[in-house]
Amino acid sequence: MTLGTSIKIALFGAALLPAAGAWALTPTQVNALTAANIIYVSGSTATDPAIQAFFKLDPAVDANAPCKAGTYDLYKTSTGYVVTCTAGPVFGSFANTNFAFVKQTLGGSATGIHNVNAGIAPGGFPDLTNPTAFTATCGAGAGTGASNPFQAFNTFTCTLAESATIVPNAGISDEDPTTFVGTGGVTNADATALKALHAVTVPFAAVVSVPLRNALQSAEGLTSGSEALADVPSLSSAQLRAIYSGQMTSLSDLWVFNSAGVATQVDPSGSTVHICRRGDTSGSQFATNIYFFGAGCSKGKGVGSVATPDNPGTQANGETWTGSSTQVGDFVFAGAGTGDVRSCVASAKDPGDTVNYRIGFTSTDQAIVAATGFRFIALNGVAPTIWNIQKGQYDWLTEDTFNSTTASLTRNGTSSASANAIFNTLNTNLSNVNGLAGLNASSRNSAAPGDTTGAADTGIVTVGNSVLFGTSNPHGPSAPAWPGAIRAIATAGQGPNSPLTKTFPGGSLNNCNGSFQGDPTG
Repeated sequence: MTLGTSIKIALFGAALLPAAGAWALTPTQVNALTAANIIYVSGSTATDPAIQAFFKLDPAVDANAPCKAGTYDLYKTSTGYVVTCTAGPVFGSFANTNFAFVKQTLGGSATGIHNVNAGIAPGGFPDLTNPTAFTATCGAGAGTGASNPFQAFNTFTCTLAESATIVPNAGISDEDPTTFVGTGGVTNADATALKALHAVTVPFAAVVSVPLRNALQSAEGLTSGSEALADVPSLSSAQLRAIYSGQMTSLSDLWVFNSAGVATQVDPSGSTVHICRRGDTSGSQFATNIYFFGAGCSKGKGVGSVATPDNPGTQANGETWTGSSTQVGDFVFAGAGTGDVRSCVASAKDPGDTVNYRIGFTSTDQAIVAATGFRFIALNGVAPTIWNIQKGQYDWLTEDTFNSTTASLTRNGTSSASANAIFNTLNTNLSNVNGLAGLNASSRNSAAPGDTTGAADTGIVTVGNSVLFGTSNPHGPSAPAWPGAIRAIATAGQGPNSPLTKTFPGGSLNNCNGSFQGDPTG
C-alpha cells in the first residue's frame, strides 16, 4: 500500500473535502504526504472491515485509537481502499505523522503471502502514483457522523483504474504462511522468509438461500420461515462435507432427523443444490478446505476439497458475480470476493430448478436482516455466534497473520521505520475489543434476525485470551450480563473476546491445529 514516488496525495485535495469536513487532514497536509509514509498491503479481504473499524476508532473512547481525532478519512476504488490520518500516541515515535494505508482487495490471502515475499504485483491497488489523475476521478466526500466508538469521517469514491504494477510492502492472510504452502502459489520459501504475526480471529459459517433454510426448518420440525434463534436449522460436518464436495447434489439425497427422531427427506423434488465458493487463493476457501477436508494439512492420497467450479478459468481467483444466466445455472460458482458468494447464494432461481437451493460459506461479519436473501445455518447443532465461540462450542475459525520481510517493507520508497510503525502497530492492535465491538454492530442478530438479546450476534473476535474468565472466578465469564455484554464498548472484561486459539503455548501459529480453549488462569 505504499505510494510510489513522492505522493503528494493531492487526491485528497481541497475540492474533495466537503465544507463540513473538518474531520480529515487538511489539503495541505495530504498534499505533503510522501512515499516514505505510505504503505501498500495485499491479501485477505475478510479482515478489511476490522482494519477500517480500527482506524476510525475515536481517541476519546479508546486511548489506543490509531488516528488522532478529526483526521481519519476513507477512499474507495472498485478493488481497494485508502486510509489517511495523523498517527496517534499508540504509534510511539511515529505519532503525529500523517500517513496513508493502501489496501487492494483482489486475489485473496495467497497474494498476502507469495506476492509479498516474491515481489509480485497482485493488481488492484488504488493508484496513487499520479495524484492529479486520481484526484480527478474522486467524487465529493460523503460524511459519516461520530457514533460510539467511532469518530466522524468522510468517504470518497474514486474511479481511476487500479495499478497492475505496484508491489506490496506487506500482506494479510486468513491462515499462516506455513499452513498455506502448496496453495495459491505459496511455497516453503515464502513461509520461511516471511515474518508472520497473528492479529485477529475470523470465524466462518455456512450460508444458504432462504428457500433452503426454510426447507431445512420444515424437515427438522422447526417453524419454516421463522427468524428465531431456536429455529435456526443445522447440518452436520458430514452433511456439509458431502454437499461442498459435490457428492450430494440435491436435497432428495439429504435426510435429517426431526425433534421426534424421525428421519425426513429434506426435499424429494430433486432440485439441485448450487454451491457458491471462492477461488483457491482465498483464505475463506482454504479455511473451509482445512476444516472439512484437512486439505493442506493431511498427507497422502484421497484428501478431498470443495468441488471445482463449472468455469475452470475461475479455479484460482474466482470471478465477479454478474447474475448472468450461465452463473445462475452453474452447479459450482467461484467468487472473487465474499460479496460474490453472497450474491450467488441470494440470486434468483435457475429456470431448470423447481426450488432455489444454494449454499456457500463466508466469514461471519455479514449483516443479515429479514430482507437479506441468505441465512447462516448451524454446524453440528451450534449456531455460528460470538456467544457460542465464547462458550467454546463453535470452532470453525482461523487465526490470520500479517506478513512481511525486511526487504518488502522498504519497497515503493517507503521508509523502513514508517512501514514497521504502521504495519506492526496495526498488527498489534487490530484485535482491539472496542473496534471489533463497533464493527460487529452491523452483524448483530445475524444468526437469527428475530433475536435481539445478543445471543444471535456474529462477527470478528479477538485473538485467544482469558479476559472472559475473571481471576476471582476462573471457571466462568467475569461480566454480569452475557450474552448482551458481547456488545459492550470500553467495559473491562466484556465485548467480543474469544477464549479459543490454535496456537500452543510457546509454539508458532499453525491453522492446521484444531481450536482449543486457553487456560483461564493464564
